[in-house]
Amino acid sequence: KCKTNDHCQNGGTCNSQTNLCKCKPNTSGDKCEKISGCEPLKCEDINAECVYDQQAEKPTCKCENNYYYEKGECKSEWCRNGCNLAVSKCEYKDGVGICKCQLTGYYYNYAARSCK
Repeated sequence: KCKTNDHCQNGGTCNSQTNLCKCKPNTSGDKCEKISGCEPLKCEDINAECVYDQQAEKPTCKCENNYYYEKGECKSEWCRNGCNLAVSKCEYKDGVGICKCQLTGYYYNYAARSCK
């Protein structure tokens, strides 16, 4: 039973007449706490947690701090926000993203977002 929307999880809403949570697609349970569709994602294989994306209305993997989920991998935030793609590209090694300059012999300066 619910009294307010706060009692329902994953974007579910409380029906004031029945006091039952109305769950969004791909969720179920008294409080909409169960997420369906996590198994194929295999989030635990990449040390991530299966969570419900309320906007997309489907499960997704939530990675540890400073990492984001994309195409079955937890990727470093360094690449997402740090690389200037005009002069460098993002490469992943052992799950860590680094910005690698396109010109040989140059290194990426994260503060300046340029290659030197």
